[in-house]
Order: sequence, then structure tokens, then C-alpha cells
Amino acid sequence: MSSLWIGLSLLVVMAVLVLLLAVWRWPRLQQRLISEHKARNAENVRLFQQKLAALEQAHAAGELDAPAYQQQRHELEDSLLADTEQEAAAEWRSGSNKTAMMGVVVVALSMILGAAGLYRHWGGADEVAAYFTHQQLVAEGQQDFGKLLKRLEQTVEEHPDDPQGWSLLARIYLDMGRYEQGGQALEQIMRLQGRQPVFLAQTAQAYYFADQRQMSSRVKTLIDEALEANPSQSQALSLLGMHAYQSEQWASALDYWERALASAQSPEAEKALTEGVNELRIRLGQAPLQAQASFAVKVDLSNRARMAVSEDDVVYVLARRPDLPMPLAVARLKVSDLPTTVVLDDGQAMSPQARLSQAEQVLVQARVSRHGDPKAQPGDWQGGSDTPLAVDGRQEVNIVIDQRLETDPAS
Repeated sequence: MSSLWIGLSLLVVMAVLVLLLAVWRWPRLQQRLISEHKARNAENVRLFQQKLAALEQAHAAGELDAPAYQQQRHELEDSLLADTEQEAAAEWRSGSNKTAMMGVVVVALSMILGAAGLYRHWGGADEVAAYFTHQQLVAEGQQDFGKLLKRLEQTVEEHPDDPQGWSLLARIYLDMGRYEQGGQALEQIMRLQGRQPVFLAQTAQAYYFADQRQMSSRVKTLIDEALEANPSQSQALSLLGMHAYQSEQWASALDYWERALASAQSPEAEKALTEGVNELRIRLGQAPLQAQASFAVKVDLSNRARMAVSEDDVVYVLARRPDLPMPLAVARLKVSDLPTTVVLDDGQAMSPQARLSQAEQVLVQARVSRHGDPKAQPGDWQGGSDTPLAVDGRQEVNIVIDQRLETDPAS
């Protein structure tokens, strides 16, 4: 926490130094402005005298009669008077350095007090303090894990409404195999942040191991609540699959794990679930899952299309079923990114229930949207495969955007 205040103090010092630099340079700047002021006055007088001499010479030679001479002389005098008044209005008056220094002090104090007041009212002092406390605890834990745990328990006892502290404590308990306490810490997180499906599933998993891998009533209640809120919650389905697997209910375990795989949230979870699904498929006499489907799409513009679009226009690269407009995978680029290669796979799925790997055939397309809208509109440019491509492992596709949409594709 002290480093934060040191940083803020340094910022204030830098601001004050900038003001002091301006005060220190002001006398020299003022002297230069006064010198320029005097030089301009002298130049105005010299030009007046030069023009007046020429005017008198012309009058003496008979080139100007008396009325014309008097008129031009009055105009010349008025011009000199106007220039002199303008320079007088811009005259620089010096103020005392003492007054300037007092102004700097007042401004600096106002900055400090104002910043402190605004931070106290609008800032997140408690959150910042909690963050630095957590960082200190982690640093101490790298040297003494037991000391870290004790300090963290003390911290959440003193600050029971700190979700970050409870989250860190829950992870430590679970890593140590103290599942009952880990579940209780997760309960505190739900108290502060709501009974979200992911927290419900994590708590159910902690209590499942605490109850010796039994589907106890509290575990089942938490799973039911998680799936009621989100029927595709991956961790809850994985836990049900694990329990079915240990009970040698192979078909049920396969069903749960395949549903969990469809909504897996991380590559690690997807890999583990894929291995489990393939094991059960082989055990049940079914073919294992194929390698993840993906398309490496090289996208470029034709010369005609490049001349018609802007560098900031949005480019959508997508794969969709031939009979449905909704993409199974989509990537968003800009014209300035082209040419480039993008990979379309389940990672770009718009919905866990509609993934590229679940399709047999797809159309791979790229489109420049002149309005930034994902829906195709007249004036957009597009290109892509004319015939459906089989979804079978990793494939490479080359697309040149060269067709202008003249009518609404939906019409």
C-alpha cells in the first residue's frame, strides 16, 4: 500500500516542479517579450519617418497637391497611432516572484487536498488495500505456506466481505485437500456474489470429495440448482459423469461427459473430457471422437474489391451449415488486416449448442461489411466456398473476396 502513496506523492512533486519551472522561466520570457515590444515600436517609427519623407518629397516636386498631401499625411499618422495603441495594449507588466511562488504553493496544496478528497469519496481505497494485502500474502506464502494460510484466514476474519480473499482461501484449501473448508469458503463467495451456476458447481465438487466421493444430499442439491440455472453447466455435468463412472454406469457417464464437453470452458477441461469420452465410447463399442474440426482460412481481397472498400471496414470470416444462416464459428477482422490466415474451430463458436465439430458439412465464407453489421447487406463484398466442405479434421481454405452483393440476400 505504501508504494501506491509513494507513486501518488511523486506525481504531485512532478506537477509542482512543472509549475516552479514556469515561475523560474517567467522573468526571462518577460524580458524577451518587452525587448520585442520595444523593437516593434522602433520599427514602426522608422517606417513612418521613411514614408513621411517620401510623401514630403513628392509634395515638394509637385506630384501631390496640398489637399492630397494633407490627406495622406493624416492617414500615415493615424496608422502609426493605431500601431502604437495596439502595442501599448499588449504591454507586459511584471508581477513579483513572491506572489508567483505563493500561487504555486496554493495550487499544489489544492491539488493534494482535492485529489485526496476525491479519492476518499469516489476511489476504491478498500479494494486497493485488499489487493496489496493479497499480494503481500502471496509473496509471504512463497516462503512459508503455513504462514500464508494463517495470515489469509486472519484477513478474511477481519474483512469478511472481501470476495478476493475468500476466493484465494478456497483455492488454497482445495489444493491442500481440505475440501470441507474449501466448500465453506466457496459458500462465502456465493453470499457476496450470488449463487451463480459456476460457484454452485465448484461448491458441489468440493463437498463431493469431502463426502468421500458420495452423491450426498447437499451435493445433489447444489448440482440441481446449478443445472436448473444453466442446463449446460460443464463442471456440474462433469461431476455427474464422474459419479456415474465410479458406479460403472458407463452409458450415463458417457452422456454426462459428452454434454459437458460441448460446453467446456478451457482447453484443459476439453482435453480431459475428450479422453474420458473416448474411453467410454471404446468400452461401449462406439467409435472414438475424431480430431477437433478446424479450418485454416487464408483471406484476401481482389483488386476490384480493395478499391471499393475502406481500410477500417469490418471483415467477418465464418463457417455455417448450408441450410442455416447462423454461423457455427466466426472471426472478426478489419480490411487493413488482409491478407491473413485465421483458424475457425470450436473456440469461435457463438453458442455451446452450435459448434463446428457438431456439423457434417459447412460453407466457409468471408465478407466485408460496409456498415459493420454481421448480417449481409447490399453493398457488402464477399467470397467463399461454392459447395459445402466436409468437417473432417483440420483443413485449409483459400478465399478471395471478389463479389459485390447487389441485393439483400434475405429477399
